[in-house]
Amino acid sequence: MSTMATIGASVYSNPVMSGSVFAGSATKFSAITSYIALAGADAFPNSKTYTWATWFRFDNLVDANDRFIATQQGKCYLRRKNNTGGNVLEFVGVDSSLNVVSTITGTTAISDTGWHHIFISGDQAAGKSHLYLDGVNDEAGGSIITDFEIEFLRGAGLFELMWGGANLPISFAQGWFSTEYVDAEIAGNMDRFILEGKPVNLGSDGSDASPTSRQPEICLQNYHPNFENNTGSNGDAKYIGSNISATDGPGA
Repeated sequence: MSTMATIGASVYSNPVMSGSVFAGSATKFSAITSYIALAGADAFPNSKTYTWATWFRFDNLVDANDRFIATQQGKCYLRRKNNTGGNVLEFVGVDSSLNVVSTITGTTAISDTGWHHIFISGDQAAGKSHLYLDGVNDEAGGSIITDFEIEFLRGAGLFELMWGGANLPISFAQGWFSTEYVDAEIAGNMDRFILEGKPVNLGSDGSDASPTSRQPEICLQNYHPNFENNTGSNGDAKYIGSNISATDGPGA
């Protein structure tokens, strides 16, 4: 069963699964200067624990090491590695001295322009980290320097959340970013984000996705052009640069 929603001149078909599937549409960034940002000292605090989860689609694929989720100045980031790197996903986290204290590398090459779900989480103190692609463990390896805080917020206090690369135009749907560690190895935790390959309703403020019902710092899940509206605990999200409605959403 699906519902049809008209946003501007575009029509989106979105799945409905027992009332639990999110029916919002996606937003697309087409240039390296386009992104969503949160300002302020608490935009996304530095932390030893974290969870990032979002639906994404590369609208074009080229041979480039483009980062598509990154902190201010791009010091902590999630990227798709270039052809030499196998086109796999990689997360890199740094400390306050810009030393790399966490890396997680995937195994699956992203060589298509379909929708995918990425879930990464870590607990620096416990030496744990996860990278799940489309609900499946995709970790090839990585490293953690234990008990170091990751410096998510730098410089002008701007958390530059979702980027469109000059070489990697990209669409996003449902962004969930928390300083809570969600353990993907615990049965049922991934089901809070993805069911049968489709987006799950995260709750009006994102708390449904948390095992402890904690509201995340950032939860983005509205229709474009209101995708920027953060229903998480730390507001002030805004579009920077060029963005348009995506042609469809995940699971459509």
